[in-house]
Amino acid sequence: MTAIVGTTLGLAATPAAASLLPIPLPVTLCPPLPASVCDTLGGGGGGGGTPSLPTGVATAIPTSFSNTGTAQAVTITDPLGTIYSTLTSGVVVQLVGTGAAAAETVPGTVGTISGTSIPVTFNLDSTGVPVSPGAYSMHITPANTSSTGLTTLLSGLGLSSLPVDTVNVTVTAGKPTPTAQLSLAPGGTVAASITTSTTPFAQGDAVSFTASDGSAVPGLSLQSPQLSATAITGQLSAGPSVTPGQYNVVVTDTSGQTGSCAGCVTVTSSKATSLALSLSHSVLSAGKSVTLSGHLLSGGSGVGSGAVYLLSKTVGGKVQVLKLVHSASNGFFSYTFTPMQNAVYAAYFEGGVTPLGIDLPSLSNIAKLSVAPRLTLKVVAHRLKGLSHGARLILTGRVTPHLPGKVTVYNHGKRFGTAKVASNGTYRFVKKVLKRGHYALRVRTAKLPVLAAGSSPTRRTTVH
Repeated sequence: MTAIVGTTLGLAATPAAASLLPIPLPVTLCPPLPASVCDTLGGGGGGGGTPSLPTGVATAIPTSFSNTGTAQAVTITDPLGTIYSTLTSGVVVQLVGTGAAAAETVPGTVGTISGTSIPVTFNLDSTGVPVSPGAYSMHITPANTSSTGLTTLLSGLGLSSLPVDTVNVTVTAGKPTPTAQLSLAPGGTVAASITTSTTPFAQGDAVSFTASDGSAVPGLSLQSPQLSATAITGQLSAGPSVTPGQYNVVVTDTSGQTGSCAGCVTVTSSKATSLALSLSHSVLSAGKSVTLSGHLLSGGSGVGSGAVYLLSKTVGGKVQVLKLVHSASNGFFSYTFTPMQNAVYAAYFEGGVTPLGIDLPSLSNIAKLSVAPRLTLKVVAHRLKGLSHGARLILTGRVTPHLPGKVTVYNHGKRFGTAKVASNGTYRFVKKVLKRGHYALRVRTAKLPVLAAGSSPTRRTTVH
């Protein structure tokens, strides 16, 4: 063994491995190896004895740290540090993920080894996305495993290679905090972006979708996901069998933590709507009020807060918006107004976006209203001078709205005469009556395109 004894520490360094049982070293190695090395190997610093490799004695502080550290310092305490420090190329330290974080390997920057203390710094965010959280094994190996001295020492120990020295640590992360507002129809695909409100996303984060009861949603998935610290993007796809509704976005990290965005995906549907419209009266006198009422339905249920345009069209006129109303929560709506001429009415729903999709536009039935002019009538009977009987009847009144034309006077339902309507809507009818009797007088207008036929109240008088 003289060839081994003649080597320096630069040739004779070796690490320990927790999986190895103590391996006896040839006594001839200690001395002349330095006392510090022989002490580490259990050889009594040249005082004889049987040296052996320490097993499973490396520790680290801290053993748990966040995945967002860009200069995370860890101090390894290892009795073999006194040997590692003698290697001309030093040692290599790596974080190697296990379990769900197995895809991760993070190299460390080793500082100056002092005795049993090995300082290491890790950049856990070197790619711009923090590494996967979870369990890691810290691997400590010589930097140059093919050096002559190390090869000679391995031969003297009866080994073909040095085992890796390991320390178990945990990389932590904040709970995922996804947020999104995504919408698509069954069978559709849309570009999607899921952002984070606080905690950065990490390598290995996975996106899934659940219903309100926490069950998975078959057919709803994020295709070709691309991960950054601030967003997970991809193509959101919904199979044709996915039921329209609102679903949760769930992000799960490699340590098993989950974050959910409740109701952040809407699978939509387009529903036909229907409008029913009615009038409280089909005929009324000018100046009286009428109420338009209706019901807006979608899929058999009332549509709340629907914007409904009430439309009107008079004879010879254009369609105009009478009023914009909004349906109540049960879908009903109404509007009371005072019309002054004949018109037809309809209601139009412009459509709207609901939490579960789109309500399509719809037009109601046509409701027709006839408006009769309002007629007043006053009757005055004056005695005829010089005659024993008879009178002069004076009929006056107003037509509202006033239109050019005439009124017809009836007595007991029989035509009695006519009077011209002045430009201000008033009329005057005078007739000498010589015949005694009771008179039942009424004034009427003919049916016009813009107004229905109108009639005044009946006024009764007696001629003596």
